[in-house]
Amino acid sequence: MDISSERAIPPDKLCKETYMYEGPHLPVNIIEHLLERIESAYSSVFSRKIEKKEPLDQEDKKIVSLFISSLESRVPEMRRNIQGFVSRMEEMAGMIETHHTGKRSPARASAYEKMKSMAFPELVAMASFINRWRFSNFHFLFNDDFYDSANGGFFIISDRPVTLYDFTSMNEFWGLVPISEDLEVLVPLTPRIVLFINNRGLDGYGTIGPNFIKEVNNRVAIYSTGRIISPHRLNDNIVKDIVNRNRQSFILKYAAKMNPAIDSDN
Repeated sequence: MDISSERAIPPDKLCKETYMYEGPHLPVNIIEHLLERIESAYSSVFSRKIEKKEPLDQEDKKIVSLFISSLESRVPEMRRNIQGFVSRMEEMAGMIETHHTGKRSPARASAYEKMKSMAFPELVAMASFINRWRFSNFHFLFNDDFYDSANGGFFIISDRPVTLYDFTSMNEFWGLVPISEDLEVLVPLTPRIVLFINNRGLDGYGTIGPNFIKEVNNRVAIYSTGRIISPHRLNDNIVKDIVNRNRQSFILKYAAKMNPAIDSDN
């Protein structure tokens, strides 16, 4: 994690890219308008319920999970992955076509270019309807008792803000499964609040101490693809604390809260 290129950027200039969700065959700003509605509904739930630690009803939970689902899909890394996949498909199809006909068809190449331009906006729209975290549990963790701007007692965020980890599936061929009971999804919502999505029945609100604040920031930093955003300057000691640590499980940590026989620290 290199902080040599750190910059102070106004909040309204953070991670903005023009025409990111546009495609030549889509109505102008249709995806942007969809995301604006999702963000507006989430902002209302956040201010009315989450900040005040009020219980969420089913409609609230649907809105929050829809926001997280869209947040997960709308990042530049996802666009690069989708377009790279389409490019590999196009290259393979071209090789097969050349083998059988001796040349590549301009029409086929044009069709794949259209697919490449449409794939990412369609994925973002699809994620907004699939809403894959709707049936998981939401545990909101507050760091108010340990917030410290000088020593890293706050949450950072990155250009891939939704992080997924499963200690039981690290070497599985098919990767992480959203319905796994051991999946740990972390989403920093503000410098003071992180959402822990799980399938273990852990809902509601709780607190988080210095050790697991660093765990959140470690996962955010490792999951990032180029940009880390912090409300305070990350000095060398904070960076060292974030990076130089062994991974720890949130499920084990908060299972201890429910089972006093299991010991855990903050």
